Amino acid sequence: MWPGRRSRPVALQQYAERGRTDLTASEVRAYAAVMSRDAGADRLRSEGAAAVHDVPGRRQSVTPAEAAASFVCG
Repeated sequence: MWPGRRSRPVALQQYAERGRTDLTASEVRAYAAVMSRDAGADRLRSEGAAAVHDVPGRRQSVTPAEAAASFVCG
């Protein structure tokens, strides 16, 4: 799941909820646009990523702890 695939990017929602002041909303939107455009699984693999995982999140009603528990490394 990448930020920026709906009208209000997940990253922007998290930015607002956390009260971040070190970034502007425009910077968050720009980052989400870059990630949506350039960070697909095929692209990451072509650049040498050994593994690419789609991580469940809020849209799937999964907490960060639940998402982390769903992965087995090694």
